[in-house]
Amino acid sequence: MTNNFQILLFARFMAGLFGTAYGVIATTTIASLSSNKNVGRNIALLISGASAALMIGIPLCRILIEYFSWQMIYLVLVILMGGGLLAYTILLPESKTNTVKIDLNKEWKLLTTPKVWSIILASFIVFVGYGAFYTYLTPYLIELFPQIEPYTSGILVFVGACALIGNSISGYICDRIGFARALLYGTELQILVGFLIFITQNNMVVNILYVFLWMITGWFIGLQLNTGINVVSQKRSNFIVSLSGSIIQFSQAVGSSISAIVINQFGMSMIIFISMITSLLCVIFCLLQTIQKQAAIITSENI
Repeated sequence: MTNNFQILLFARFMAGLFGTAYGVIATTTIASLSSNKNVGRNIALLISGASAALMIGIPLCRILIEYFSWQMIYLVLVILMGGGLLAYTILLPESKTNTVKIDLNKEWKLLTTPKVWSIILASFIVFVGYGAFYTYLTPYLIELFPQIEPYTSGILVFVGACALIGNSISGYICDRIGFARALLYGTELQILVGFLIFITQNNMVVNILYVFLWMITGWFIGLQLNTGINVVSQKRSNFIVSLSGSIIQFSQAVGSSISAIVINQFGMSMIIFISMITSLLCVIFCLLQTIQKQAAIITSENI
């Protein structure tokens, strides 16, 4: 309820800190409680809930702020979060992550295994491109199509819906073909969609539709990486998952910085190329990993 800016800034920092911690714990808990056949679908369900809340929460807050102060809205949110914490404590069964003590030596050895660091590296590459385009998505649309500015809020709701759709589809496909193949197919599609966005920048409706499709594929790819890091860390390492989350946040910041340079040098319309390049790098990386695995299998069979 304070009006002091420094205290508000500190509170915002703490909210971000514990919010990120919740995301890591929730993801590893869901993965730990899921069978290998359903881990992708269940993580997708968790993230879909967050996407739906974001899609509903932003326009709802725009309405509520007309009638209530932001302090009152935050108070209601605190009460709701307290109720959620109580429900988790009573209803949530104990997971494997709660019974395993953190051993930094084991965590470090796990981190240095090829499967784990390859997922982390792929996450960094992909989310540089995602952050580069998504951070400037609203300015991109307004600069290319100034006439849509009054409808930006509605468009962003549809963007949120696309994230929800992409995440939901990805969980089903992940459980069917595995996160590695789904990641490869998703990044290949992302390259194509990025190219279509670039060549349709003179057509507002078509370009916006491709932006929606880009969001679907972006969240499709993100789910594969989230599932992958949980699977390769045996679904019980909060440390590895939190490290992966930190890398993702950092990579999006890197992508935003690269976009700022590209916009200054070449213009807003060119930032989609960052996403295309990072997706291409991820495809090459995935193919190299596949070739390496096949070579290892052939070598073991010949021995």
